Amino acid sequence: MTMKNHTPDIQEIMLLAKRAQVRLVRVLYCDNAGLMRTKAVWIEELPTRMHSGIGFPLAQQALTAFDIPTQVEGLGPVGEFRLVPDPSTFVVLPYVEESACLFGEMYTLEGVPWAACPRAFLRRMRARLAEHGLETQVGTEHEFVLARPGEGAFPYQPADFAPLFGTAALDEHDGFLAAWLTALSKQEMTPRLVQSEYGPGQIEISLAPTDTLQAADNICLVRETTRAVAMRHGLIASFAPKPYVERFAGNGLHLHLSLWDLEESEDRPRNRFYDAQAPGLLGDLARHFIGGLLAHLPALVTLLCASVNSYERLQPGHWSAAYRC
Repeated sequence: MTMKNHTPDIQEIMLLAKRAQVRLVRVLYCDNAGLMRTKAVWIEELPTRMHSGIGFPLAQQALTAFDIPTQVEGLGPVGEFRLVPDPSTFVVLPYVEESACLFGEMYTLEGVPWAACPRAFLRRMRARLAEHGLETQVGTEHEFVLARPGEGAFPYQPADFAPLFGTAALDEHDGFLAAWLTALSKQEMTPRLVQSEYGPGQIEISLAPTDTLQAADNICLVRETTRAVAMRHGLIASFAPKPYVERFAGNGLHLHLSLWDLEESEDRPRNRFYDAQAPGLLGDLARHFIGGLLAHLPALVTLLCASVNSYERLQPGHWSAAYRC
């Protein structure tokens, strides 16, 4: 049960929550380390928090993946931002009891969007693109590894050693897969492909393209859902780039980007990348877009591969992009 493609008022949200017997609402944000953070709001408190937001110290946006705050000017323990829920993102969580979630955006105490809010930044970039009459569509492919508790120096071991693209892994994890896909569908995410990937215990799922902001939210929801459903089946789900450094395959997140006209037009196609007469069917705009990605790729890698573990994967011969090309 979600509110995607619709912005409800608080009365509508409260009615949906009552029908689903929701008691706690998690207000989520994804931090600069790529981890989901939250404070859960008691349902009767939600109408107030929709306006006032929830306080977090500024230092939250300086946390590493190990929950250690780094020294960043202006991001210390003094001062706070307010995490204000976005009502259009309300979803009843199908994998935990009496709980729902909303994505929040960060505001200063003066009530303006905080510069350190990733979701607000994405919203601003989407608005700038709309000024040119364009919008993006993003399809995603998520790779992750299923593991079981083990013994020895490394306490987790792959949940299977099935062949690449084989059926054995799908058979072995049928209970997890059934519950997982049901949970994704109930949150209005549209799976297209599910497969056993290259590494031991590795699964990949492809989601249908959607609007940029929704795609970003879905990336977060996929990870939250996968982790939670796996835990309930005695499994550990890891999206780490290289959960087993000594093994060949790692996990990637593949983004499929395209540019579209905001409105239909008779003199040009909606998909601005497509050109039936061009080599590879890619028009000039698509080629300039690719050129921009290549020009900015070193800086993009800093943002998109923000952990030491990423660089265990970004090497020649590891089924990953080791070169700018």
